[in-house]
Amino acid sequence: MNELKNIVICILTIILINSCTSSNILDQNKLNNISNNNYWRTIASAMQIVVIHSSELVNENIELNKYYEYIIKPIKTLKGSEQESIKFNIYMNEEIINYINSLQYENNVIIFLTISYDGYDYNKYLASYYIENAIIEYTYEVAIIINEEIELQNNIIRNKLYEKFKQDKKVYSKVKGYINRSSNILFQANSFKKLLNFEENGVPYIILHMDNFKKLPINSITLENRNPNAFERYRHYGPELVIDALDAILNQITGEYFGNIVNGEATEEMRLSVLNGWRVYLFKLMIN
Repeated sequence: MNELKNIVICILTIILINSCTSSNILDQNKLNNISNNNYWRTIASAMQIVVIHSSELVNENIELNKYYEYIIKPIKTLKGSEQESIKFNIYMNEEIINYINSLQYENNVIIFLTISYDGYDYNKYLASYYIENAIIEYTYEVAIIINEEIELQNNIIRNKLYEKFKQDKKVYSKVKGYINRSSNILFQANSFKKLLNFEENGVPYIILHMDNFKKLPINSITLENRNPNAFERYRHYGPELVIDALDAILNQITGEYFGNIVNGEATEEMRLSVLNGWRVYLFKLMIN
C-alpha cells in the first residue's frame, strides 16, 4: 500500500511541476471543474475525449427538450481513436443550452464522450450527466492535468496497479466462486444475492474478477432501488454477460457509473471501457 501511495505522489509531483512551468498562478475559475476529487471519474467513464471549437456547439436549429446530433471535426484527440469527424448527441434542455451559450465563443473546449446503445444504434453521448463535467473550457493548464490523468489511468491498467493491495484470501475465494457459478442457471440468482450481501467489502474482489465474458442463462437481474425519491421500488436490468450483471451490482453497492452495459447490447469495446473504469476506481479506492 505504501509503495502504491509513493507511486501516486511521484506522479502528482510531476504533474504539479509541469503545470507550473508555464505560469506560477493558474486561473482557478477555469480549473474549478477538474481540480477536485471527481474529475478522474469523467475521464475514466469517457471512451473519447476531444478538443473542439466552442462555436461548433452553437446552432440556430437546436430545439428545446430534444436531442441534437452534432457532426464535428476535432482539433485534437486526447483519449480514444483519432477520427476525421465525430458524431454525438446531446439532449438539449434549458440548463444545457444556457451552459453552451455561456462558453467563450472564441475559445476551444474539451468534450468527454461515451458510447451507448439507445435502442436503435450505438451512438455517442456525453460521458457525464452533469454538463459542466462533460464540456469544459480548454486552457493549457487544464490540458496538462487531463493528459497526466489519462496517462496515470493507462499506467494503472497496463501495469495492473489496481491489484496491488493486501487481499483477504477468504473473501477473494468466495467472491470468485459466486461469480463463476453465476453462469449456471441453477445458481445465478443466489450468486448475485450473495455478491450483493458482501456490500463494500466485496467491491475490490468483484472488480478483480469482473473480466468474465460468459453468457448468462437468464438475462435478468433485479435490484432494490435505494433512492428514497425513486418512482419504483426495484430496478430491473437485462444483462447478457456476467460482466454486465457485475457492473449493475457494483453500481448498486457504490453508486458509481462508468458506462452503460447493464442491459447488455454492448460491444466488446464498451465492456472493456467499463471494466477499466472500475479498475481505476479500485486503484483510487485503495490509495485513499
